[in-house]
Amino acid sequence: MPKKARPSPNSKPQDNFNLPPKLLNTLSYLSKYSPYYKKLLARHSRKPLEKWTWEIFRALPLTTKSHLIRHPEDFFCISSHRIKEWSSTSGTTGEPLYVPLSEGDLRRLARNEAWTFRMAGLRRGDVLQICITLDKRFMAGLAYWLGARKAGISVIRMGPGVLPLQWQTMHQRQVTALLAVPSFIPRLLEYAQSQGIDPQSLSVRTLIAVGEPTIDENCRPNALCQSITQQWPLNIVSTYASTELQTAYTECPQHTGLHAQDDLVYTEILDDEGRPVEEGQAGQLVFTHFGVEAMPMLRYATGDIVRVWRSPCPCGLTSLRIGPVVGRRELRLKVNGTTIYPEQYVRLLNDCGLSQQFQLTIAHEKEQHDKLMLFISEKAQMRVTYDFFLRTFRDHNLPVPEIHWIPDDLLVKKLFPESKRKPQVILDLRNSMQNAP
Repeated sequence: MPKKARPSPNSKPQDNFNLPPKLLNTLSYLSKYSPYYKKLLARHSRKPLEKWTWEIFRALPLTTKSHLIRHPEDFFCISSHRIKEWSSTSGTTGEPLYVPLSEGDLRRLARNEAWTFRMAGLRRGDVLQICITLDKRFMAGLAYWLGARKAGISVIRMGPGVLPLQWQTMHQRQVTALLAVPSFIPRLLEYAQSQGIDPQSLSVRTLIAVGEPTIDENCRPNALCQSITQQWPLNIVSTYASTELQTAYTECPQHTGLHAQDDLVYTEILDDEGRPVEEGQAGQLVFTHFGVEAMPMLRYATGDIVRVWRSPCPCGLTSLRIGPVVGRRELRLKVNGTTIYPEQYVRLLNDCGLSQQFQLTIAHEKEQHDKLMLFISEKAQMRVTYDFFLRTFRDHNLPVPEIHWIPDDLLVKKLFPESKRKPQVILDLRNSMQNAP
């Protein structure tokens, strides 16, 4: 009688199956070296790990960022002399979290991003211009640099800004691919138009988009992506990653979602009750590391809400796929009886061509009600009006925020404070002693 086949990593696991070797290896490593997880696993089940089933695993409590912030060193699994690099989160939704990396973790990062570049169609001999920061403890910049070297791709570390030098470098070094936050590209194109530069005359053919989505919930090109390709017909590849994750999900040439790397991470997409969501539905992304040495995570709840597809992809890969971030759980609001995510406003305003011309601020009003304020650059008044915003938000069933027009230089300071490395498009003041300006 044939043995019953085990489920693939990207399908919803059956409770009566034992865990796959990679997951058991992570649990075994954590039970030996992680002060936090050693206690958690001992309390959770008396069964030896090799006897654990999916039912036992899925009953494990989720780890959240608040756990890491309160007791970060309880999650460290190596001694200080083995730490080769310190990175940190951006602190967009709270205090930055420091993440140590071992030599093995750095090799894992390189392998991870080399896979991303292969998915994007880059090969040995390509020239990649990295238009994000490689300093300020930013893991992503480091990871892309390491991955490009492993993949045999030439790298030019430009960072963001300095628009004339960006174009000069593309021309002089025959750059074939850019890696950038996609909302940076309209700024590049605006400068090119003012200087009579024809982007299509250059050798750049690919944009690897990081930090912001270039696809909508149905994995079609969003408005930002379309506005870029209308002026510069690039192959745009969307990605998803975070510092805690230390792994990238990358769009394949079939544009059916962002593929997980099943050999580096185990992914769960869960509803509010902690149950796996159905095909095509949205839930919170939860992950467990494979192969991380310094600070591996077990069932870490990212707070990011994404759609999931587990069916095989036309590209031939069977790995789980996700859509772009729909919203973040910690920013979920209830305004006038309507549950909303601030990201809905950001996507809508980006679709209206207002990328990096606004900031959405969340604050507490009286009786702890949430208050939304939208700060818009006065420059945008040449194209949009107050009535336009009223109609747009109401047409999309979104509560209308309090709207303020402010000078462009003031908005730039709000979006790009010196202490932050990402544009502060959403500013949550609810846990701050400050008040909105």
